[in-house]
Amino acid sequence: MISSKKSMIKLVTGIVTISLLSLISACKEKAQQANNSTSSQIMIVEMKPVYKTLYFSGTLSPNKQVSVVSPNDGVVLKKNFQYGEQVQKGQLLFVIESSKQASQFQTAFSSYLKAKEQLNNDYGTFQSTQNLYDKGLVSRDDLTQAKSSYYLSQLSLLQAQSQLKDSLKYYQFNTDVFSLSIEDIKAISNTIAKSLKAEELHITSPATGIALLPVQNSQDNNQGNSNTNNTIMSGVQVKDSQVLVTIGLMQGLAMHSEANEIDINELSKGLSVSVTSVAFPDITLQGYLADIAAQATNSGNLPVFSIRIVMPILSQQAKQVVKIGMSAKAAIKIKEQPQIAVPISAVFIDPKTSATMVTKVVQGKHQNVNVTTGETSLNSVVILSGLNPGDEIVTNHQSE
Repeated sequence: MISSKKSMIKLVTGIVTISLLSLISACKEKAQQANNSTSSQIMIVEMKPVYKTLYFSGTLSPNKQVSVVSPNDGVVLKKNFQYGEQVQKGQLLFVIESSKQASQFQTAFSSYLKAKEQLNNDYGTFQSTQNLYDKGLVSRDDLTQAKSSYYLSQLSLLQAQSQLKDSLKYYQFNTDVFSLSIEDIKAISNTIAKSLKAEELHITSPATGIALLPVQNSQDNNQGNSNTNNTIMSGVQVKDSQVLVTIGLMQGLAMHSEANEIDINELSKGLSVSVTSVAFPDITLQGYLADIAAQATNSGNLPVFSIRIVMPILSQQAKQVVKIGMSAKAAIKIKEQPQIAVPISAVFIDPKTSATMVTKVVQGKHQNVNVTTGETSLNSVVILSGLNPGDEIVTNHQSE
């Protein structure tokens, strides 16, 4: 009897113990679920446009430039500026001694006087021929020939006038040389005499901007220009049409760079560009991709394509801080096809299998799934496989 009571007590005790353990386990499970539901951040997976950023480096230059060339052979007597500083429109840049210019002026002046005299003669011939034709004294062919000669004389005068005008840019005469004719012998003599004395050519700036070092071309080399560092100084001999200085118009900036054969097909004109530099860390210049070369050039035995980025508008702060020749980095965002992208915090590595995982939420329960990742940015990663649009995932995975 006593043995039967002991057995009964043990049975009851076991049942109570099992019930308590089951209750504790259920409470833990509910607590864990409650903890997951309160601490986990859930997002619904969807297809979104994906952007990737391509980076290019280069140096800043003016968007537009004007070259100032030597009008003739000569020697620089004076340079009235420093490369890199701002010059004003009409400011004297160079004084060049050139005896050849005086000779060219005299030739242009003589050609103009001859063309003007020839026009007067042909006009008189045309008028008289017209009168004779009206009276029936000459043929139509005679009239046509006189008219053609008159029109050709007009063209010759216009050409001679243009050449003389170009030569007059470097001379100052009290007399209006265009009003002179063959009969004005004294005025013509005085003009020629002054041109012989005035061998100094005054070269002025055609626009307001930054005076930049000239770019030496092959023509300069072929003409034997010994100034290989491109800097024009007093005493240097210059050639006809040699570039003396380049005026950078500060109406925006440009940046030249190179794209490799992989990135080039992702670029197109008009793409927005953000330009930054360690030289101006607090300023971001906004621009666009203006030009893309259609043919590659070799750079270190690798094909590259030249690109040009334009920043048309500069803030007042940028105008004060940004300088020509500074290094810069351009960032171009490329929009790709919609893909599944999730926060980086949602992706983790399984410590046992080293597989890339994401935690899905299936019917309220967490389930780790294997995924294949693609391109990664600072904040997100592309999922190539393992997830579908509409899936729910945990975005703040925490290691257990």
